Amino acid sequence: MVIENVITLKYYVKYLVKHEDRLIGNNKVFSIHDGSVIQEFEEKFLFTNGLGLNDELLVMGCKNRLFQVYRWNSSKYILEQSRKYTSKSFTGPVLQMEKGIYDQFCCIYFLFQKQVQRIIIPEDGSLKNAVLEDLMNFKTRNIRYFKQLGPNLILTNDRFAAQIINTETKQPIHRYEYQSEGRYFCIPRDLDLQQKSFILYKSHNEMKLADIVSNKDKNFKHCKFEQRLIGYIDVSHPESMQVEPDTKYFMAKDKDQNVSFIKIRFKPEYKL
Repeated sequence: MVIENVITLKYYVKYLVKHEDRLIGNNKVFSIHDGSVIQEFEEKFLFTNGLGLNDELLVMGCKNRLFQVYRWNSSKYILEQSRKYTSKSFTGPVLQMEKGIYDQFCCIYFLFQKQVQRIIIPEDGSLKNAVLEDLMNFKTRNIRYFKQLGPNLILTNDRFAAQIINTETKQPIHRYEYQSEGRYFCIPRDLDLQQKSFILYKSHNEMKLADIVSNKDKNFKHCKFEQRLIGYIDVSHPESMQVEPDTKYFMAKDKDQNVSFIKIRFKPEYKL
């Protein structure tokens, strides 16, 4: 495993969202090249997560299901739309956001409380006319991460297990229990249940690779960075880095505000 430091941020951030060559965290926009602050949003919005819809549009989620759409104009983000989905019984931050992969229309998936929800955006792109749907409500599980695997199929992670669930029937298709409690999870974009069913997670200061279908775990050597690791930002390789066979790249942040690319080479028995 090789760790290549990208930048060190001068500000503490609870989360980071990657959009093109920029990182957004705690109402600040950072350059991914040197960590400098490009722009600061108004603090009143209290962003909690976000995603890039395309190379220009950025959607940010705030507390209590407030969503805002910004457009990048080559120098800064300009607010274009805003929509709040009110609820008397549920309050809290919008967590992990993903663009719909298998939907006919543009959709945004996100975690809110113990639910995976989806916003269906009409062809005119208006949030005002967008529809909010509840996909899954996990009353007894504190979901940390999810990923779309196919139409009506998602993978969810909590501290103790990964589950593949049919969102139409609401029933689990497969369950994998971790050998030890997991905290931060990273799921490759090209996860495939037939050939590439590996996910990465942190447990007791170690980084573990889990094959959720064959129920195998592999531990990586303990190192200082893994003790400080507090979250994954992106699952891709930097444009300047040559892609190597049987290698995966993860962008992550640690407690010291270092943003790094983690390069992992798989042995034959874990070949993807």
